[in-house]
Amino acid sequence: MRAIDRPWGRVAPGWAVLGAGVVAWAISLRPIGPADLTDVGLISALPPTWWVAMALVAAAFAIACVGERPDTPLGVASIVAATFVLYGTPAIIEALPRFNTVYVHLGLIEAIARTGQLYPDLDARFSWPLFFAAAAVLTEVSGVDLLDIAAWVPTLTTLVALPAMWMLARAFTEDRRLILLSSWVLVVANWVGQDYLSPQGFNFVIYLWFIALVAWFFGREGPSWEPLRRRLVRLLGEPAPSPRVGAPDQPPAARAGMLVAIVAMVAVSVASHQLTPFAMIGASLALVVVGRTRLVSMPILVSVLAGLWLVFPGFTFVAGHFGSLVADIGDPTGTAGSGVVARVRGSEGHLFVVLERIAYTLIFWGIAAVGGLRRLRAGHWDLAAVVLAGYPFGLIVLQSYGGEIFLRVFLFALPPMSFFAAAAIAPVVRLRPVVNAAILVAVTLAMTAGFVVARYGNEAADLVTPAELAAVDRMYTAVPPGSVVALLNYNAPVRYRSFEAYEYVTLRTPAGGLRADSIARQLDGVRGDSEAFVFMTPAQAALAQLLGVTAPELDAVRADLAASPLFRAEFDTEGGTLYRYVPGGQP
Repeated sequence: MRAIDRPWGRVAPGWAVLGAGVVAWAISLRPIGPADLTDVGLISALPPTWWVAMALVAAAFAIACVGERPDTPLGVASIVAATFVLYGTPAIIEALPRFNTVYVHLGLIEAIARTGQLYPDLDARFSWPLFFAAAAVLTEVSGVDLLDIAAWVPTLTTLVALPAMWMLARAFTEDRRLILLSSWVLVVANWVGQDYLSPQGFNFVIYLWFIALVAWFFGREGPSWEPLRRRLVRLLGEPAPSPRVGAPDQPPAARAGMLVAIVAMVAVSVASHQLTPFAMIGASLALVVVGRTRLVSMPILVSVLAGLWLVFPGFTFVAGHFGSLVADIGDPTGTAGSGVVARVRGSEGHLFVVLERIAYTLIFWGIAAVGGLRRLRAGHWDLAAVVLAGYPFGLIVLQSYGGEIFLRVFLFALPPMSFFAAAAIAPVVRLRPVVNAAILVAVTLAMTAGFVVARYGNEAADLVTPAELAAVDRMYTAVPPGSVVALLNYNAPVRYRSFEAYEYVTLRTPAGGLRADSIARQLDGVRGDSEAFVFMTPAQAALAQLLGVTAPELDAVRADLAASPLFRAEFDTEGGTLYRYVPGGQP
């Protein structure tokens, strides 16, 4: 993109606008609870001042971008501020870390720290334990309670990823304005919410640094294969000059050190996450094919390390799930059914959220396509960005990944897609700077609205309250180790301590509805000689209602359990109710 010829304002107004945005954000922050949320999530609880704050931060970023030369310090500060506004808000207004899976991961870490053992037969994540084991060691050494900082992990993860996004965009272009915009879009577009305390969030950062280093530090201006280049010239025309990539002026020791760092990233990823190493294989292979990296053996190295892990440390998981692992290969329609179609259900508000997520994703990809065409018209082939954005879609034919493969495809494609989307909304030379700024602010606010609905649309269920966590602690006291604990659904923070001590099951709803006798039959089928309990919490009820169960139906289940001689209430609090199963009825 050509630089804008006309300056717009001075630097000082931009910093003043950014400061006003931060102040407005601070004013907008107030504690929320379940009563503040509807079926469309957090957007129903955000005050107007929050939107004013985001508009001001976006305006400051626009000021940084539309001048004669981009103001990098103001642009970077605006990106950091937007990260806190978009990702840090829940950490401040909610009393505890959001999202049930965070508590599962806290439980995995606590179990390793307390026992020094892994339990691959209990949970597949123990077969890739490095993230949890490292967190356990850190908590033991530092004395930090992860529950106190888990809410800030999405913000911190994003901040650590941003320098890698900058480096990756630098591999695609030398235009500082477009590099700033790419990082901005990454922050505003990442709705999938995989950046919580998790191996996936940790590995996405590793993945982004991996592709950035492979594409830039060890980049090549390619394609080096002359027949491929001639074909592309006939198809696309002569390209514009490629950006200068690589580090030819670095001494051999520095290049060797960076290569060691990349191999270490791969090793860490292989030992901590099931899917990311295969994304690394695809990304590095794609860059090799189009001649945009010097590390031509990297796909082989990652493949060998990932294969060795599956054969040895991961053997317990692979042996136990081999059939399901290979069943999805070559079946994209089945993957689509589990990943998209199965999710389009629930209450009216939840259905709106699900459809909005699909629409947001498709619109974002459409904007990226427009940006790609805009770049192509300017003579830029952008081969590295194209293949990095395209290869993740090949994962769809390999695995459904528990119905989440489309989320992972979006995530792995997000960095290069952000670059192309940035190219679509980059300032237009023939427009006045103030018009370019207004367009950028308007697009940002539209993306922010979509982001909030898509990312935080399930907040009524994702919210964890102190009362609910207190009920879980009371459950630990009341339920003997080795017991079976039945839940309405998985949405309860029950595993954050004593992970291996209990067997948790989710109840199936029979055709006639869930009642005490049907619950008793299900417990008899799984408990053996163990004691059994039913634990119900407001978050479980909230998720059930999002998925289409009505409040009267839930009330009927509670009333039937309370009246049945087969169950005895151990406690009934604001945060949850625990019923003990009494086979044969209460004496």
